[in-house]
Amino acid sequence: LDELAINGQKEVYKALSTDAGTYVAGFNPLRNNGCAPRDMSPQALTSYNTLLDYVIKHTS
Repeated sequence: LDELAINGQKEVYKALSTDAGTYVAGFNPLRNNGCAPRDMSPQALTSYNTLLDYVIKHTS
């Protein structure tokens, strides 16, 4: 992910007249409900959560 993707995401939200908070609220359960080793390895889960945190931080 980079700033171009994040900015594009923000433009789509704006064009759809949808508050970015709606999408952030959707990302939070994805981040909070991951389980290692059920869903993925501990290292993969850490990377996954880090990326979701990045998206949440830069979207809101």
